[in-house]
Amino acid sequence: MSFDPPSHEVLLRKTIVEIVLPRDAFVAGENVLTFGKSEGSWHAYDAVGVFEPPGSAS
Repeated sequence: MSFDPPSHEVLLRKTIVEIVLPRDAFVAGENVLTFGKSEGSWHAYDAVGVFEPPGSAS
């Protein structure tokens, strides 16, 4: 099975957005991140990761 994208498809540009969140922004248990945009029209994403910077372990 092959996939031929529609002729009107907009090409996506790969980008990485890194946001530093303070340690006290997280609590034990479930945490919720809400994404929004202050400019531009939209984002397409396929992954979200939360990482502790090297050397910052307590």
